[in-house]
Amino acid sequence: MTPVRLAPVGVLAAFLIATLPVAGAEEQYPRGLMSVEPTANPNYSCTIEVRPVSFGTYDSLAMADLDATGQVIYVCGNLKAAATGSPKAIRIELTTGSASQFSPRSMLGPSTLDKLNYNLYLDPTRRTIWGQGAFGTDIYYDGHPPNRTPVTVPVYGRVFARQDVPAGQYVDAVTARILF
Repeated sequence: MTPVRLAPVGVLAAFLIATLPVAGAEEQYPRGLMSVEPTANPNYSCTIEVRPVSFGTYDSLAMADLDATGQVIYVCGNLKAAATGSPKAIRIELTTGSASQFSPRSMLGPSTLDKLNYNLYLDPTRRTIWGQGAFGTDIYYDGHPPNRTPVTVPVYGRVFARQDVPAGQYVDAVTARILF
């Protein structure tokens, strides 16, 4: 077995999928991947951005899993339920990426047949798979997001040990969605 080299792997790429933007969010986070939809009232909105999970170099002979972290950063402004005026909850979901399932997710390698299994988690113990709240996964939930204050949520990643894969770059693109 030859150790597998991973270039900085962008495992988590996110795009905003929400209905309303926060004014000035592009200036607040110029390095992130983000898109916003224009709306009539920018005060009632959320934006989302990520810092990718980058695993670095994977050694297929290593006995231990390879762990890394990334971040999802969101900002919401004046989200209030119309009927009660109380804060409106948000949830953040992650897609499966190139895999057809959440466990395991797969990075694609030099050929489309080369796959390196990994996963993304909500907790540092890497037991709660971050997904869409179904199929054994959970979501990030904030019942009272702070008004116009960035919130950073860690994303815990793990590439599983002892996978016999060809050397090369392995990449996956997972979409983060904020729903409010």
